[in-house]
Amino acid sequence: YNFYSDYHSYLKKYNYTFTFEQVVDMQRGATTAFYSLSDYVLFKKAWNSSLNNDELIENYLLNVYGSAYRPMKEMFTNWRLWFARNQIDFKWGEGINGKSASGEWFDIGFLKQMLELYSQAKEAIESYKDDPISYQKYADAIDVEYIAIARPAVTYFSNSFSSEELANMKSKLKEIITKSGMTRDGESTYISSYLNTLD
Repeated sequence: YNFYSDYHSYLKKYNYTFTFEQVVDMQRGATTAFYSLSDYVLFKKAWNSSLNNDELIENYLLNVYGSAYRPMKEMFTNWRLWFARNQIDFKWGEGINGKSASGEWFDIGFLKQMLELYSQAKEAIESYKDDPISYQKYADAIDVEYIAIARPAVTYFSNSFSSEELANMKSKLKEIITKSGMTRDGESTYISSYLNTLD
């Protein structure tokens, strides 16, 4: 969630001709929030290193989420702050490769706040329902961000929800992951094994 504004400028200054930036894609998006935004910023900067990171982020949020811009921007900001805190608290350093997801990384208050922002975002796009194509575009973009919130919620904090709430969250989580076309869960595990735990 941290975009290094000088990274591509550095590559250009020193005439680098190749860089490998490992990012999460649609097939591996079952654990990471706002991976498409990360892709967008990195790819735009790769073509033009002079572009401003903050302006790119704003452009993405405005165009991808429409009238849900405000709750989705707050959600994105919350994830950036979450990452920054955990980077310090759990000594992630430059990344979290080799570290397994842990309930210690989250707290239920944070996740419930994010679920509320998700609900606000879905409510904000109700005005597009007369235009099914636009509505579905915004709904799909918002729904995929539900995954990174609901997954730790049902995994580590199931006792914080009623049996009905938990069942609804699992059902929605499975539906969104399946609809999105995600096939893998991390480097080498197929997502189907995780989906089976949601039944």
